[in-house]
Amino acid sequence: MKRKLFALSAAAAAMASPSAYAVCDSCVVGAVQVASTMITTTITTSTSSLAGTLTNAINLLSTNVANVGSKISDAVVQSANQQREIQIETQRRAEKERVERETELPIDPCSNSSGNYASQATVATGGKSSGYRRGGGGGSSVSSPVLSKALNDPIPSPEVARRQSHAIHTAKYCNAVEMRLGYPGCSGSSMPDADANVESILTGAGMTGKDPELTFSTEQEEAARAYARLSLDPHPPQNITKAEAATEQGKSYIALQKMYQANMSAAEKIQFDLIASRMPFPGSNRLIQEIKKADHAAKYFDLT
Repeated sequence: MKRKLFALSAAAAAMASPSAYAVCDSCVVGAVQVASTMITTTITTSTSSLAGTLTNAINLLSTNVANVGSKISDAVVQSANQQREIQIETQRRAEKERVERETELPIDPCSNSSGNYASQATVATGGKSSGYRRGGGGGSSVSSPVLSKALNDPIPSPEVARRQSHAIHTAKYCNAVEMRLGYPGCSGSSMPDADANVESILTGAGMTGKDPELTFSTEQEEAARAYARLSLDPHPPQNITKAEAATEQGKSYIALQKMYQANMSAAEKIQFDLIASRMPFPGSNRLIQEIKKADHAAKYFDLT
């Protein structure tokens, strides 16, 4: 019995084998087709992605190259401009130096010599100007006794100051009209109205129509100081006595007098400096000799 069953089973198996293989072949073909499709799709997708990436990379590279090229071009242009500006500036400086060399004046003997004495002149002028103040000392001496009293003595009353002004004028400075009218005390003058004419401190006292003078004589200096006295204030607050100065009223008066002097000193300083600057100083003769060593300077000095 067992042998019959085995034979039947073997027969059945033999009959079933071809169908089973056929089914498996179909499965394999389908799997292969699916796998092929997936591979193809993957390759296509990868290829497209790679192409896009390459395209983007190429575009980016092109943009970067263009930017770099533009920057290089700008740098080249800027460098060229800077180089041109440097060349222009170098040429300009060279031309300036050439012109300066060709147009440079020789050493001026006047300025070269005067520079050595400038400080001496400044000191001398300052000292002389301060001496013009009332009671100033050596710089204030004058030949006219009445003018000396008016400039250096304690300030008198207005009546006395007016008499001083009259005496100063009639002694040296009467004009032609006053002479013709026969004013008492008047005599001929080479400096008419010098005590009342601003030219006395600007161009020097003298006859009408004379040439301006840069250096004053002693007589012109005195005339200039006489003018300064009249033009500033011929009747300043008078000095009070010692007894009056000891009182409260006297102290108040002195305080007011000093306030007046403080205001007047500004006007005095200008005129005193101007007069002093016209006067020779101790080193001026030596300076003149130095200047006159040059022919042109000597001619200019003689003309002025």
